[in-house]
Amino acid sequence: MSGIYRIEFGNLYEKLLREGRLFSAVTNHSGLSSGFNTLAAIQNPSASGKLIIVFGIEIQVNVATSAQMNEVDGLLYRNPTISANGSAVTPRNLLIGNSITPSANIRSGPTFSANGDLIQAGSNINAPAILSPFALAENNIAGLNVRINDTSNTVGIKYIFGEIPA
Repeated sequence: MSGIYRIEFGNLYEKLLREGRLFSAVTNHSGLSSGFNTLAAIQNPSASGKLIIVFGIEIQVNVATSAQMNEVDGLLYRNPTISANGSAVTPRNLLIGNSITPSANIRSGPTFSANGDLIQAGSNINAPAILSPFALAENNIAGLNVRINDTSNTVGIKYIFGEIPA
């Protein structure tokens, strides 16, 4: 199996939560340039033996003053070429007290030398942009570019994802 696939979830979210295989990862970014910024990536490593199911990516722009427009656009790419990894982000298990750790690699501030194929776009004003669920097979990456309109804004990105055997 290869690539990124849209799937139906049913009760999978609750099942993964009960089993301790549902995770959250958050990145925060400030000092950004106006326009599009490469902010994050999630990778399913080769030979992980897992299918990563991303239930959602929430992109929130936090404004410095109430006069600023809280606008955000997010573009999600399949298999961008990463020339610099950025910083590793430690995902947290959403079943408090569970010690299972995910196979997924979450990166904050990677550098893309090529974006890859656009697979989703999300946009919103005065509310988070939320990207739809998708699945990520082994040896695949989903990279996220976010556009902001004011350099004094900060951006927070939240991934909610689970892992099942491939």
